[in-house]
Amino acid sequence: MKWTIILFLLLPTATFALQPEISASAEVASHYVLEGRDLLEGDGLVSVTGSASLGKAALELWLGQSPSQHYQELNAILSSTFDWGPLALTPSFNHLRFAPGESFDNELGLGTTLLLPHALELSVDVYYGVQSEGYFMVGSLLRPWPVHDCLTLIPQIELGGNQGFVSDGHDGLNHLSCSLTAEIALNEHCFVYASIAHTWGIDSQPLHHPGDASLRDFAYASIGITFEV
Repeated sequence: MKWTIILFLLLPTATFALQPEISASAEVASHYVLEGRDLLEGDGLVSVTGSASLGKAALELWLGQSPSQHYQELNAILSSTFDWGPLALTPSFNHLRFAPGESFDNELGLGTTLLLPHALELSVDVYYGVQSEGYFMVGSLLRPWPVHDCLTLIPQIELGGNQGFVSDGHDGLNHLSCSLTAEIALNEHCFVYASIAHTWGIDSQPLHHPGDASLRDFAYASIGITFEV
């Protein structure tokens, strides 16, 4: 609960100081999926996000909580984007807090997005865990398909690999996932979205790497709403 208060206190402070563009969203997901793993062992996650951007710089606060487990996570992310034609680079810093226990972590990230012919978007994101001293890399390919003035379908394929980032998981390629997202614009400031996805664990070795116990094949879904100002 206290993180919820912090989230809504910090965001207005940042927006007052910077006068940025503001967005807020809420989402319900059937699983909490991260690094290809089912982190809550089949339980879902409810999350809210608030972001403020000024030019190419952005501050994002994300709060997630399990409705059935005593698990809560807060991410505070600072990022900036640099564009060179069809190429965009986004360095970021993420401070994470976890409850119960109030443990924390820090991550450094670098996102790369390349716009390809036929409206394809190729992205490669690399994260470095300051505490784990390891890396995680995710490559994805997507293409938005405008179906109607207010409806866009976005199919996406993603491949991820671990190199010490998940310290008790195996190194190397660890998951492949496919997803389909439908975005419906209610007006110029608000849209809803729904997503279905399936992920496949690659070379999961739970007997030798305990962190691979949640690296398996499963399907999941999410639904959310976003407001932009």
